Amino acid sequence: MIQARIFVSGYVQGVGYRAHVIHQARQMNICGWARNLSDGRVEIFTQADESTLDAFISTLWKGTMLSEVKDIVIEHEKLEEHLVSFEKVDSV
Repeated sequence: MIQARIFVSGYVQGVGYRAHVIHQARQMNICGWARNLSDGRVEIFTQADESTLDAFISTLWKGTMLSEVKDIVIEHEKLEEHLVSFEKVDSV
């Protein structure tokens, strides 16, 4: 199990991108959350096995018909508590 924080930049707010992220994560049994950041990026916190996380990141690059992903930065973290679902959290 890998824990990672993912930052997606580009045209990713106000275009259904977080809904796409949540839908894909839930279909792939990934735990974590997604939120909009005040700088225009979307932050995604994930817990998944390595192959599932790789597949999930591919879906992040595709996004929605209205979104345009310019960059994805992945920061791997030490696995702490195990989450049990994937949620949308308030923006910061």
